[in-house]
Amino acid sequence: MKNLSFFLLVIVCFTSCMDRIDLRKFTIANNSNGKIYTLINRLDIEEDTINSYGFIGDFTDSLYSNKLKEINRPVDWGTYAKESLNHKFRLYIIEEDSVLKYGWKGIINGNIYNEKYLLDVNFLDSLKWSIIYKGVK
Repeated sequence: MKNLSFFLLVIVCFTSCMDRIDLRKFTIANNSNGKIYTLINRLDIEEDTINSYGFIGDFTDSLYSNKLKEINRPVDWGTYAKESLNHKFRLYIIEEDSVLKYGWKGIINGNIYNEKYLLDVNFLDSLKWSIIYKGVK
């Protein structure tokens, strides 16, 4: 009986220390004529730095024209938003031609992007966890 109690105590301790895994999927549809990059970040783009992979943002992904994709994401959206500047994380959409023209350093220095969203879980709920990018007007 002691072993069972100890085993249950250990299980409770381990599960209480685990991060919550958020299973909600956030999708972006690229209905533009070209490839885009999606950047999710806690900070504004001009305050970011280029990471060891050569990109900016906490979660960077690419999406080809006329495609729908679940983008790279944090483990828990609510915690990520709470840890973000003003409790809203940023989603930047940047067209590939801007990255080719300015490079990631130029994107940061010039604060260049095609669309920017300030997001939290409630706003994503209202969007049904999906954004459609139609391209530059």
